[in-house]
Amino acid sequence: MRRAYILLAMIGLLVLVGGCQDDPTGFDESGNSPVISGDKSAPDPTYMALLNSLEYEEVSGSIAPGLGGFIMMEMQTWPGGCTFAVNVPPGALPGDDDNGVPFSIRIPTYQSYLDHADYDNGKGLPVIIRLEPSGLNFLTPLTVWGTYMPWAAVDLSKPFVHRTVAPEYEEFGHVPSVHRDKKWVRFDFVAPHFSDWEVRGPKPD
Repeated sequence: MRRAYILLAMIGLLVLVGGCQDDPTGFDESGNSPVISGDKSAPDPTYMALLNSLEYEEVSGSIAPGLGGFIMMEMQTWPGGCTFAVNVPPGALPGDDDNGVPFSIRIPTYQSYLDHADYDNGKGLPVIIRLEPSGLNFLTPLTVWGTYMPWAAVDLSKPFVHRTVAPEYEEFGHVPSVHRDKKWVRFDFVAPHFSDWEVRGPKPD
């Protein structure tokens, strides 16, 4: 059973997850938003079938609209210390009652990455973060934290990118915060909704 930490209110643990994002608006150093609306086209069904075929680790919780929610998971099939987390601020969901809205984080297992090492011309799979219920929109963006795949070499001097594919739209942009925390590379970004998010780091030359 994986270790999961669920807190149903915003508290001061955000820095423990690796929050290096000084600007809560999610703008990068150039002043541009890291999330850009793109084509409003349906996702590639072949790619969605691939995502659905992977094995995942999962942790679930609930969000009280008036309180927000915070959930963190430590991966059990990845090397020790690889964590993912989501913070939904108070007031992000419509409504002011305390009835919880179920939500979950799913991350592919290490074996799933090994099984698809040749994907994308040998780049392998990106970091895949499935936030459900997919398509749940927020009045205030949530923050997603994650650990980049320890087995994938990356160049920290170049920008990481993230994107989401949803039936209504595609969004993409630079990941505004990437840093090395001891031996792992951590990242975070803001997201306006739950869906399938991906993060890809540049390989060294």
